Amino acid sequence: MKKYIYIYLFVYGALLVSCNLQNSTSIVDVKYEVNINPDESKTLNFSKTADFIKYVPLETTKEALIKHVEKMFITDSLIIIFDDMLSDIFLFDQEGKYINKCGRKGEGPGEHILFNDVSFDKSTNLVFAHEAIKRVMYIYNMSGDLIREIPTDHIWFRSFCKVDNGYWIYTGYNNDDTDNSLLKVDDDFAIIRGQFPQKVFFRTIIHSTFIQKENEKYFISPYDNIIYRIYNDSLAPYIRIDFGDKTLPYEKIATFSDEKEYNKLIEKNNYLGYLGDFLFYRDQLYFTFSSISENSLQYIACYDIELNKVNIYDGYSLYRKKNFKFNDMTFMQPKATFENDLVFLIHPYELQEKDMQILQEDVRFHVDLDSNPILFFMRY
Repeated sequence: MKKYIYIYLFVYGALLVSCNLQNSTSIVDVKYEVNINPDESKTLNFSKTADFIKYVPLETTKEALIKHVEKMFITDSLIIIFDDMLSDIFLFDQEGKYINKCGRKGEGPGEHILFNDVSFDKSTNLVFAHEAIKRVMYIYNMSGDLIREIPTDHIWFRSFCKVDNGYWIYTGYNNDDTDNSLLKVDDDFAIIRGQFPQKVFFRTIIHSTFIQKENEKYFISPYDNIIYRIYNDSLAPYIRIDFGDKTLPYEKIATFSDEKEYNKLIEKNNYLGYLGDFLFYRDQLYFTFSSISENSLQYIACYDIELNKVNIYDGYSLYRKKNFKFNDMTFMQPKATFENDLVFLIHPYELQEKDMQILQEDVRFHVDLDSNPILFFMRY
């Protein structure tokens, strides 16, 4: 088991990865341009924009004790939680009652050690989970049963996106048989083609590079701040996030020969980047960003695609509504969407004593400071 952990720490935990600057440094025409100026940031107050719909506490059991919610998918019948720290996929019903996990932990056939990315396909109601140590794609049904496994041992990759005729996968590694970081593969993971050559090294962060809006899917390039619309066999530039003179100079970085040059560059300049937490809600795109320097403030941005307007937030107000019984609760970055609702995560340990009492009196599950998160549904 230890050898698997060492392999993972070497491959997945590295923050210096091969990147794809050759294609991304040229000027790319996009449909939308988002101009970011942190000096225009303000306080986010969901009380003015979002109505409270309901909250759902996730049941805590010995089998279901969530450590960190990396991804959440909500269907008409299920709440699917991917815990990347435990490498577990939890299934709850719409009322938050725990049902099952996807698969079983272990080193035996059909068992998993470490999931590095998980996706839910609405068209088939299947959960796809990539096992990073065994290098296998596991496919589960809505009951958590394993129905298929596909070897992926010829490719290292961090994240993936299921499409009708295969997958798009983002590698971030130097594979022996490809020089590209974004690959299109068929349903059996045979490589069809690649994009974005990876030839130089520079620091990035680990996060999912694919997002979904209903049936639309997108790829976020970590190296040019562009969001690409995914089609079965092609990509189209969609949104560019522009930090002005605080944007990393990708063309210059592409000429660097080693990490030292890159470190000197970022030490002298307060560049913005580290994009993450992307979420589409109707015609809005939420995401976070921060300074590339250490100990920096994280911002939330909300881009209205229809109005071509962006709001930037660096602080948060307490949520106040007549039908909202809690007193001291703050909502920041939404974690998921469901139909017309934004879904937020609140951990019980974040609650003030009075709000904890309200919660304990109101729910049918036992709740304490160590319990699983509570989902709050809000609607614009």
